[in-house]
Amino acid sequence: MSNLTIRILTAVAGIPLLLGALWFGGAALLVLVLALGFQAQREVRLFYSAKEIPFARAWVLGFVLVLPISLHLGRSDFLTLLGLVLTLWYLVLLLREIFSPRPEVLAALGAAFHTGLLCTLPFTCLLALDQLLRPKGIAFPWLLLVLVAIWASDSFAYFSGRLFGKHKLLERVSPKKTVEGLLAGLAGSMLVTVLLAGWLLPGRSGEALLIGAVAGLLGPAGDLIESRLKRDADLKDSGRLLPGHGGVLDRFDSWLLVLPVLYLLVRFQAIGQ
Repeated sequence: MSNLTIRILTAVAGIPLLLGALWFGGAALLVLVLALGFQAQREVRLFYSAKEIPFARAWVLGFVLVLPISLHLGRSDFLTLLGLVLTLWYLVLLLREIFSPRPEVLAALGAAFHTGLLCTLPFTCLLALDQLLRPKGIAFPWLLLVLVAIWASDSFAYFSGRLFGKHKLLERVSPKKTVEGLLAGLAGSMLVTVLLAGWLLPGRSGEALLIGAVAGLLGPAGDLIESRLKRDADLKDSGRLLPGHGGVLDRFDSWLLVLPVLYLLVRFQAIGQ
């Protein structure tokens, strides 16, 4: 089978699980967030192993688990909880390094801090968005619209880039990405979200347009960030968990910036009201 066929079959198998978690929210969404975060931190460990940079893996895993579970159980303001957990966790990391025998303290601290945030923040933002939107009765359609916007951006950029791409976007980071693909992904994301919002969220075309724009611009940026990390570690894929896609970070790299930014827009009542 071609790589595209394998990618499609993997997506068909995974989409019902994702939709089910979005539909039920709560504990079901928490399980999804924990699973994605756990696998993502395993993949990032490979990046640092390739660079021979050890760090406190057990403490990173603790952060990956504690932040979403605390959010689910406490249902407090996410920004407040994030600041509290992040501060305490970082202080613990600093104290731990006093007793660590490793000589590369600066590298170890940076690796642990980066891994914890990279593998936790974007996925936990999905849980935080659900908690803000579910009381209003729009959690499922709103989150579905966000994820479709990201998917549309990826798909339009991929196919348009292959068919019409001539001008490289950032060749030293991702040789296959083109300016034409970026523009097509942005236009496609905005178009699809506006059309879908007419069915899922009538009267919210302006919000849908903004969601499409955020996904179309920041989704590729997240992809480039992950590509830059892989290139530095000299790895083709972040993992092999998802046939045709690679690892969790390969498949969900577009979430890295999109979900935190959309959470902030909803949290400060710019959209989602």
